[in-house]
Amino acid sequence: MHDGQSTSHAYYDFDQATIDLAKEILAHAEAARDLLDALAAHPGSSLRCLDVARTSLQRGFNAAARAITVATTS
Repeated sequence: MHDGQSTSHAYYDFDQATIDLAKEILAHAEAARDLLDALAAHPGSSLRCLDVARTSLQRGFNAAARAITVATTS
């Protein structure tokens, strides 16, 4: 830290294969969200359990994206 400011900067420079994988992760995350929306519309579905599922899936997809998009610092 210098004068209260962080001195490190993150740089993102992804190759096309990484971008394609990130897009695939996003597509699966959107499909999972759509499935959970459909389950929520089903009579008798536990909204509490669906909330847990949403949170868990969001965390999982975010972790998968971070796994391939780790920033380099300088």
